[in-house]
Amino acid sequence: MEDTIPFYGQPDRQYHLDDYTRFTTMEEVIQEFVDNVHIRRQAGTAYFRVRNALFNLFFDDDPLLLIDGVPVFNGDKMVATDPLKIERIDVVSHRYFLGPSISDGIVSFKSYDGQLAGYELDPNAVAIQYRGLSQQREFYAPAYETVAEQLSTIPDFRDQLLWSPEITTDTAGKKQLTLYTSDLTGNYVLFVQGMTSDGLAGYSVVKFAVHAGSLTQ
Repeated sequence: MEDTIPFYGQPDRQYHLDDYTRFTTMEEVIQEFVDNVHIRRQAGTAYFRVRNALFNLFFDDDPLLLIDGVPVFNGDKMVATDPLKIERIDVVSHRYFLGPSISDGIVSFKSYDGQLAGYELDPNAVAIQYRGLSQQREFYAPAYETVAEQLSTIPDFRDQLLWSPEITTDTAGKKQLTLYTSDLTGNYVLFVQGMTSDGLAGYSVVKFAVHAGSLTQ
């Protein structure tokens, strides 16, 4: 399933442009409908400004401009974008901190097809594809339930024996888990993290060693 939640979460204002009379220039769209964003021009260059929801005054510095999640650092290019290809505009009306970056608000444009609405990336830009959140998956661990598995001569060289993100204990705070060590001898660490019903966190660390044919705690 595609992840459709933006990194900034729920915006302060969201404008679905199909709900309004369509204009042919982005500047008209911002001026007529997006009341918490202004476009100012200085020496012929366009600058976006977001109204600070806390003080009801426009910020002095640039917001983070996005089109389909891609940062835009040129206001003139954003103004030149065809608004008929834009489905939605999200506005974050407060100062936003993202790592070392500080932006006076966020103005995010979402096109219909997610293809940047014709916006051309800087030729020096580097586009990198990466995976977002992964679907839940089951951690592999051998079971040795059948005779064939028990008699198998294929060595088990796992260095991570078990990973279980959700373990619910009984009323006494106990839970029994069964696992097999690998054929890779050496020192291992059992690291357990947990939280009580009233929100107190805790952890425990136990070390053990696997030798050829034996297990030592």
